[in-house]
Amino acid sequence: MNEEIVSCVNAACNGNTDALARLYSGTLKMSYFLALKLSGSESAAAEITKKAYARAFCTITKLKKPEAFEIWMKQNVASVYKEGENFVFDDAEGNVPEGSFEFLSEDVFENSRKAAAALDAVDALRPEYRLPIVLHYFSGMPVQSLSKQLGVSESTVNSLLAKGREEIFAACESGDPSPASGALPVLTRILQDQMSGVEISGETVKDIFSYALEIYKSFKHTEEVKAGEAPAPSGYFRSEPSIPSSGPKVPPSPGIPTDPDNAESGGIDFDSFADTPAPVSSRKKGFDIRKIRIGNLDFKKLAIIAAALLLVIIIVAAASHGKKNKGNDNTTMAGQTTAAEIKTGDYKWVPGGFENCADIQYLDENCCVFLSSVTKKYGLIDYRGNVLLQPNYDEFQRCGYGRDYESQGQYHTLVTIEGEQYFVSVDNGTAIISETPHGKHGVTPQDLDKKAPYDERDRFFEGYAAAEKNGKWGYIRQEDDKKVVPYEYEPVNDLSSGEASFCDYCRPVNNGLVAVKKNGVMGIINMSNDVIVPFEYRNIMVGDNGVFIANKDGTWGVILVGNAINTFTGVKIDIVDENGENGENTPPDTDEARTYICVADSGINVRSGPGGTYEDIGDLATGDEVEGYETKEAEDTGKTWLRIKMDNDKYGWVAIGYMQAK
Repeated sequence: MNEEIVSCVNAACNGNTDALARLYSGTLKMSYFLALKLSGSESAAAEITKKAYARAFCTITKLKKPEAFEIWMKQNVASVYKEGENFVFDDAEGNVPEGSFEFLSEDVFENSRKAAAALDAVDALRPEYRLPIVLHYFSGMPVQSLSKQLGVSESTVNSLLAKGREEIFAACESGDPSPASGALPVLTRILQDQMSGVEISGETVKDIFSYALEIYKSFKHTEEVKAGEAPAPSGYFRSEPSIPSSGPKVPPSPGIPTDPDNAESGGIDFDSFADTPAPVSSRKKGFDIRKIRIGNLDFKKLAIIAAALLLVIIIVAAASHGKKNKGNDNTTMAGQTTAAEIKTGDYKWVPGGFENCADIQYLDENCCVFLSSVTKKYGLIDYRGNVLLQPNYDEFQRCGYGRDYESQGQYHTLVTIEGEQYFVSVDNGTAIISETPHGKHGVTPQDLDKKAPYDERDRFFEGYAAAEKNGKWGYIRQEDDKKVVPYEYEPVNDLSSGEASFCDYCRPVNNGLVAVKKNGVMGIINMSNDVIVPFEYRNIMVGDNGVFIANKDGTWGVILVGNAINTFTGVKIDIVDENGENGENTPPDTDEARTYICVADSGINVRSGPGGTYEDIGDLATGDEVEGYETKEAEDTGKTWLRIKMDNDKYGWVAIGYMQAK
């Protein structure tokens, strides 16, 4: 769970426009790319994205799971696009079985020509085929959810997907796919790579956000007026409870369903909340944001909009979402610092932030393993210090079969659970553990050209790959197989016995920078072999938009390069001890608490742990105020639970959906 997103969603629900700006900047590229793939037009994509964010901002208090904001945004984008088109889906004849999620062979991902053909084939699909294909493979929407989103039967969804797959398969000359073993599908990875190279102009960034925020402010004003003029309706439509707060108040929201899966299910005409021209087709030229009449907004509200808009410009300028495993060099969003602009010495070493980590080890390009000094077990963190999997596991390792390069295209990350090994993948900041144990498979390493001027190479990241010659490592360029960084560096990663011939030795390139090792110590260089950070570190992990987790003189901290010096907000190592979740007996690891009020109509039970399988140890009545600490999603209920302190100074868990933060 992304704690930063949860924090921003909670703050946005309390009217914090800075939080809205951060949510916007953190999901803009993903949302815009989805709109672009669906509509096929940059102007249409901007219009769709405007309305999707306006819709999200106005209904954010209805989001059941704050950590699902990114998924919710994809649903909003898809809904806005679908509303602007006249789709007619013919029912499938008979019972169409669900097809294989993987339908392309691995060579389509590795071959740039075939990958481009696959993308062209997606764009060429009829809209009724392209919509489910993109939502299925880019947004990760399963057949059941697609059925609901499109308003058709599951058989019809399977039929649409089958027809789309057939055309893509034929266009890219794919062979038969290898058996799935937990890796993301080839088409998913190709779409993610394409997204990583999308650029959004600064003017578009500003236009989308200013439109969405202006509608949000008008919506809030309208709801405040309604709340003062009419009694709150009951039943399916209801108002939010009026809760005293020391911060910005959340105005009532009559007219919005209590639990919409998508924003449009509230029956809200979002265009009515701002004095804008009549809605236009999603494929027509968008209106000029400068011609919007302000209407009910006063100068104070305009100042708030201006301040939030300035913040989002700053955030977006420093953000780049999605790793580029291959393709163009240094493709960034508008305003982001590129590797070529970063000069020697343009960095900052910030020790600390990893006190709960007894040790940190490289695992793959997505994450590293950390040993918790609290639980004495292992978990996963990304390269900005966010916990992906809590440290409650005995072991993480690379697959003993090494890199099955041809059929997988990645290194196998495995976790041991009750003696069995399961495949771990990371998708958009979320770690996913396979439902079944990882099976045995053959190994087919990449077949290097016999004329290659090097002895071994790794995969390509951003158009560059580590390559070895005569025992030393450098970096080569994908477009011409030429050396760009001389073979003068030492292998970096610690490899277990039996892995060496099939696993990576060196770090992947990220935003044009890479951590390398020389004379036993590590530093950071660019692809011109300029030293950006001097060689004085015991260990440096993979970079993530200018943030490098590193160890210097036995202390873990972060090296900040370029824009990260001014924008990085710190590591998020919040450790929850599974063995200590007995509620009433174990206090939380932190003294930081927030006041919550119970808003359940009939009160709620307090559990000894987060989920439905724990015993009741107390109850809260409507209006009771308590101190709340960490949150956790329970596997048995799917709900998010909040740890609270009860009147008897004991601790318990309550479903956070019935609690309102003050």
